[in-house]
Amino acid sequence: MKRTAVLWPSKKFYWAQLDASALPKEPTREQLGYLLERFVPEPIENLHPLFVDQGNRRFLAIAARRIDITGLGREVSSLRPSDKPEFLRAELELEQLEFLTGAFLPAGARKAAKLAIAAPLGAALLVAVCLTTNLVRKRTAVEQLQSSLAAATEAALTAALGPSIHQSPLPPELQLEAALRDLRRTRTSPAQSERPLSKSHFLGSLLGFWPRQSQLLVESLLITDSGANVQGLAGSAATVQALAAQLEWGMEAAITSPSIRTTAEGVRFDLQVPLTSGGASR
Repeated sequence: MKRTAVLWPSKKFYWAQLDASALPKEPTREQLGYLLERFVPEPIENLHPLFVDQGNRRFLAIAARRIDITGLGREVSSLRPSDKPEFLRAELELEQLEFLTGAFLPAGARKAAKLAIAAPLGAALLVAVCLTTNLVRKRTAVEQLQSSLAAATEAALTAALGPSIHQSPLPPELQLEAALRDLRRTRTSPAQSERPLSKSHFLGSLLGFWPRQSQLLVESLLITDSGANVQGLAGSAATVQALAAQLEWGMEAAITSPSIRTTAEGVRFDLQVPLTSGGASR
């Protein structure tokens, strides 16, 4: 469809110069419409006005009847005055007085405007989707790698330590280190492996391998020529068993099962740690 531009004579428009000094610094179209209403012979709702800022809080108002604009054909793409009233200054550019705006914007221009807005939004949405997909893929790859490493570590520890790996309260890494320590011990001479520790060194080793954070309350600690006797209160029997396992690993001592008795206060335990040469190299 061929588009045409329509020029109406100035007499077909309402013209007025408005003093907006009583309005806010940046008046709205509605506020300027109230000023224009006193200069036109019909309700402002029936008009489609344009407002041109002329500086010094003054505006030029030009209005056309809505019913006249609606009567234009769909092929009309532009509507402007062909001339201007004599009272206006010569520097007014008629090209800026385009009336096919807002609700009267031609269908083609309206569609182009929507596309101009939709295109950047669509591109931004596509970029966001691509970034999100990339992040999800990277996260999935990292999780798969972590899972593979955990499975490989579990398989290696199980192959080295056997099924008993899941029965000990010690972490698998400590179990593996204890197994390596036992293997090294078989390669040392009896004189080296049976060299006793002094009581002070033994006490230092015992305190060095004592858990830093645990639900244990030590009530007595007795060091004798044969080892240490520890008595106290724990939150559970499992806590006492974990303590015995950790000291057995750290002190390289064969600790028998601790004596455990459940009371109203908690679990009372009696633990014997034999005096050995263990822990001297740690």
